[in-house]
Amino acid sequence: MTAWTGKLPWNDNLLAAELLLIDDSVSSTDPRARKAFGSHFKEAIYAGDVSINTRRKSSIELRPVWRVMVCCNETPNLSVIPPLEDAIEDKIILLKISHITTPMPACSTEEKAAFRMGLAAELPAFLRYLESVTVPDHLADANARSGVTAWKDPELLQAITEISPEKRLENLLSLALTKGFFPIDAGESEWMPAAEVQSNLQNRESPTSTQAQNLLSFHAACGTYLTTLRSKGSPFVTASKLVNGIRNYQLTRPA
Repeated sequence: MTAWTGKLPWNDNLLAAELLLIDDSVSSTDPRARKAFGSHFKEAIYAGDVSINTRRKSSIELRPVWRVMVCCNETPNLSVIPPLEDAIEDKIILLKISHITTPMPACSTEEKAAFRMGLAAELPAFLRYLESVTVPDHLADANARSGVTAWKDPELLQAITEISPEKRLENLLSLALTKGFFPIDAGESEWMPAAEVQSNLQNRESPTSTQAQNLLSFHAACGTYLTTLRSKGSPFVTASKLVNGIRNYQLTRPA
């Protein structure tokens, strides 16, 4: 994560492993950092050659064999997962891990070491089994580069959707519309650019002011989230169009 966030000028240490493991303790929940993480993820796994920067040497272009695993607690650290946008949603698998009783005791240091050795001893048989597996039709995806469906646990998917920045914007729109900070009657619609939407949400008299200031803290954030809401069928952002070169959005106040 240090290399992917630009905090380290070199990344040649990543060549030492096929599995890039990221722990939630070193990840960022900032929306921009999460988007950057998603971009690095796509580049590392699905793009062409990757630029490897080494110490005191010129950078080189290579195509490593990598997969990425992000481990995090369901609460409150799900926000470290990259935003599930159209360009990346079909490339991320969400698995929910449940507690089990291990087949061997694994409490003391000695027991944990024995358990690890037991797991390692099973790996050849497990790999042999994996090589014999035929992907069932309902999990196959000929259009995906990995060849399989990017399955997502429904509960985790719902939880990540609820904490996404566009969902937070939708909640603010709902509150502002209800409190009358948009000139829209129930069941009616109004076209307006992202700048006007942001201005209404950040109005000092609006109950959404503080939250909107924090959420829409970088350039083009409002337009980006409105576009995402439109593409996902939000009942509050129902259409968009260009007016004199400026993107306008149809805000609807549900009846």
